[in-house]
Amino acid sequence: MATIDQRLAVLAKTNSKAVKLFAVWCARQALVHIDDPRVVNCVDITERYIHGEVSRQTLDATRAAAGAAYA
Repeated sequence: MATIDQRLAVLAKTNSKAVKLFAVWCARQALVHIDDPRVVNCVDITERYIHGEVSRQTLDATRAAAGAAYA
């Protein structure tokens, strides 16, 4: 059986916009348990990246900031 990390790695490599947006929806469901605005912003920016509204550089910077929430 694949681990969650393996499943997420496959999801990250997919070109399916619908699958990526589903992953964002799932993340939004988990946000009810997270109160750090950096993490919330990361989910918002990820969705905007999927729609082509922000650059990869912006996404990477946002992800780094969200990661700092747990460092």
